[in-house]
Amino acid sequence: GVRTVGEAVFGNHEIYVTRLVLPESVSRIERQAFENCFSLADIQFSGTISYFAYHAFYGCLWKVSQPYAVLGTALVGGSERQTLVIPEGVTYVADYCFYGVYTEDGESPPVTCPASLRSIGDSAFYGVDFPSLTLNEGLERIGESAFSGTGAITEVTIPSTVKQIEDYAFMNSSLKVYTILSPDVAFGKESVGWSTEAPPEMEEPGVIVFYHHPLSDVTIRGYDGSTAETYARQHGFLFESLGTTYSGIPGDLNDDGDVNAVDATLILIASAKTGAGEDSGLTGAQQQAADLDGNGGINAADAALVLQYAAYAGAGGELAITDFLASGG
Repeated sequence: GVRTVGEAVFGNHEIYVTRLVLPESVSRIERQAFENCFSLADIQFSGTISYFAYHAFYGCLWKVSQPYAVLGTALVGGSERQTLVIPEGVTYVADYCFYGVYTEDGESPPVTCPASLRSIGDSAFYGVDFPSLTLNEGLERIGESAFSGTGAITEVTIPSTVKQIEDYAFMNSSLKVYTILSPDVAFGKESVGWSTEAPPEMEEPGVIVFYHHPLSDVTIRGYDGSTAETYARQHGFLFESLGTTYSGIPGDLNDDGDVNAVDATLILIASAKTGAGEDSGLTGAQQQAADLDGNGGINAADAALVLQYAAYAGAGGELAITDFLASGG
């Protein structure tokens, strides 16, 4: 069957294409494939798209006539794009999906990725300013320039499931602290902690100067011996160790092979200690095991996830906790 819709193959058919039925076999839609098909109002598709190129549906009535334009399990855009909401069930945020989005009051809301999300496309959040970003456990890929030029946010946690951070993913962002829980994530070119902004002494009237350089005030937090440590050392970033890499069961803080109320209690005790300004008392491995929601902190929400899974397993549920969390519980 058809697997790819080619570049500009239906582009600029302003009035001729009104309804589209895509076979389940389609997995890629190339750039400008349906650009400016202004009358295209209905798309039927039940497969899984793994790649949307730039302007694939630009100008289509279908894209702007619904709050969230989702094709299969991919978020393409929609009329409510400015809310920066990623609906549950979406596995892929398409390239340029939220590119340059701003709200009328100039303030963007926090962004939280659903448990279903697996990939963030190239330039998906390029130039967006938001106060916080929560990436989900289960996320595997952060695309090229995905968060390039983002402002306001100063810290982010990269979940343990992320396998690839593509080229320039966080270029020119306001981020200063990256907590990277994945021990073997692959870093693309200048993906974390880099800038193209030239210092004042290099500026020339009427000339745009691009000066690629690692920022001196960026901190990378990761596990000993991880690729995050190697990347930080290579580029001169401050590295803060989270301890040894955890390889046990998420949620199993006492390492007894079970995830239960005992582990939830340990999480709540650690949360109370940090809330009081004290050390959590947990090792780096235990901290990774405890942070089930992947937000870089340890709190009651993590304990609640432990208890939810314990109840599920106690009722005969067979999913491993990682699959349980990825399914949204």
